[in-house]
Amino acid sequence: MEQPYRLDQGIYIESADVLLPWLCVNATARMHLGLENYRTDKRTLVWETYPILGGIPVALHCKFVRLEHEPETEPRRLRYAQFFPNLEQLGVNAQQAFGLIKQHLSQQLGTPPISSNGGVLYPFAEWEWDKFAVTLKLTGREPNQVCVGELWKKPIPRGVLEYTRMDSPE
Repeated sequence: MEQPYRLDQGIYIESADVLLPWLCVNATARMHLGLENYRTDKRTLVWETYPILGGIPVALHCKFVRLEHEPETEPRRLRYAQFFPNLEQLGVNAQQAFGLIKQHLSQQLGTPPISSNGGVLYPFAEWEWDKFAVTLKLTGREPNQVCVGELWKKPIPRGVLEYTRMDSPE
């Protein structure tokens, strides 16, 4: 059975009708999407304003990492990606984007089993499947709030969560 948005296979880029397969190397990603707009570090390639997940325009930050047991000679592979909704194109602020995208994803992925609408924690939602996970969160304080999502290929590499904290806009 095909999973929502084909996330069990990779990241589907709707405008290009391209499936960026999980575990591909960065050269394969460039072959599918063209040269990246920029790199935030040696393991992250960024493409601007691609629609994913049913038409959400995002900046897509693809993360290429090795698993802890893989030798240094093994190439880094696509194991997760962050996506930052294009607020200008959506015509909303970060908080509104979070609400709209959470509602949109809930229609396709179901009610998130883990979520918060704020309070002590920042607003977040998490959906988990056998082969992938999707998270959406709102970070920062007004006027510098950021809506960010993450797409994960399972198993999630050990130590990779430190990278997402390090890459966090806060």
